Amino acid sequence: MKKLIFFLTLSLAFIGLQAQDVTLRMADKTYVEYNTNVSVPSAATKWFLIIGDQHVPQTQDFVIHLDSISGGAHATTVKLFGTKFGTTYTQIGSTVTWKATTADTTILFSNDTINRYRNYKVEVVNDSADVTTIDYLKFKLWRE
Repeated sequence: MKKLIFFLTLSLAFIGLQAQDVTLRMADKTYVEYNTNVSVPSAATKWFLIIGDQHVPQTQDFVIHLDSISGGAHATTVKLFGTKFGTTYTQIGSTVTWKATTADTTILFSNDTINRYRNYKVEVVNDSADVTTIDYLKFKLWRE
């Protein structure tokens, strides 16, 4: 019985951790789109990992669409990071903060500086007491 309880607890913990982050694989493609309805509650962070596995010089375009669910004084920040190896990420471009002056918004990151990142990470942080929803994100690699 103890083993069953331990297994169920471990399974629930694993499922809970998986629900926090999304991993997208590009393989040999240069474009990935993820249609989602992920909510970012108050004081929460959501991560999206994009496995690029590219070995050529490249630039990147990233689009994310945010929607306000409740409240109006949003302060949601979006950052794009890249890494060549391991888990040390470098921020690409500037942090964008959405103040929710409209019901929804689309944020575009367009990096025209050539780099050789293999993997990418998107960080969405809700620093307000309101709820933000991520409707979709799109990521494009441009081989240079």
